[in-house]
Amino acid sequence: MDPNANGETERRALADFLEDLAAQLRQGRVQAEGRVWEVPEMLHTEVHVKEKKGSIRYKLQWQWSTLEQYEKPAQESVEQWRGSLKTIKKRMGGLFKELRGASTRDELPRDRTVTELVEVMKAFSELAEPEWGEAVLEFLDHLSTLEAAVREGRKEAALHEIRDLGNRMAACHREFK
Repeated sequence: MDPNANGETERRALADFLEDLAAQLRQGRVQAEGRVWEVPEMLHTEVHVKEKKGSIRYKLQWQWSTLEQYEKPAQESVEQWRGSLKTIKKRMGGLFKELRGASTRDELPRDRTVTELVEVMKAFSELAEPEWGEAVLEFLDHLSTLEAAVREGRKEAALHEIRDLGNRMAACHREFK
């Protein structure tokens, strides 16, 4: 199914795509990313239907782990990547919590916290999936502005950037979770 330049698809083409996908799901095997994947009986599923201001939106999402279908070396590589990413994200969360604490107290954050967050974010960007690229760059831009504001003692600008970083982080979690 290929949408046109405006992102539109003919109703029948969408129905054909969904029927084909439904048949694959019933058979327990789907074709995606250039290979056939086994589908377990139970899937994590989210279905949302919303009508708002003259437009209706359907969101259907499901997922399952495919890791057991990888060759052993590829499994180990993915597990190592997940472990590294999880460690980095945990450290980023702790540092951001420190920034938010300073913001709540209406204080300029500590230079060390910002510097460490920059280093951790650079490590994160090396592990990030390609589709996260633009969001990561935007986060790094805000972080660079925060770093300059803290270094120059501009509290209001720093507090503003902390809010922007929080918004960017929330948007990333919604978009890429």
